[in-house]
Amino acid sequence: MPALSHFSRFLSGRTLAIVSEQPDADGPNGADARGPSGAKAVLVYNLMRLGLLAACLAIGWFAGVHNLLFLCAGAFLVSGVISWFALKRQRINMGVAIERTVERGRTKMAERTAAEDEYADAVHANDDSTAS
Repeated sequence: MPALSHFSRFLSGRTLAIVSEQPDADGPNGADARGPSGAKAVLVYNLMRLGLLAACLAIGWFAGVHNLLFLCAGAFLVSGVISWFALKRQRINMGVAIERTVERGRTKMAERTAAEDEYADAVHANDDSTAS
């Protein structure tokens, strides 16, 4: 089943086609061969956001905005707008990586639930046969 994040559904059709056509392929140690792990994708995206914020703070300071409230508010606003466009690929990668991680967790949980149900059915069947 193709990996398609809920977030990427809000993007253009071209991006959806690129994300949805990626095959599910596991690399060594069960890691997906298409991209970084969920933790790495989140870390990269957040570090890049922090870098943009720091750059906007520095530019604002050197531009003469020395009021801390205006400097921080402006830097948050400008870096948020810039990151929306500049970090689109990283945001998509992060969404896909997180969805893969959640899907793996759901699959493992379903397998464990099925094994537990099978065990419980076997125990109840054994109890019923010994009670008769």
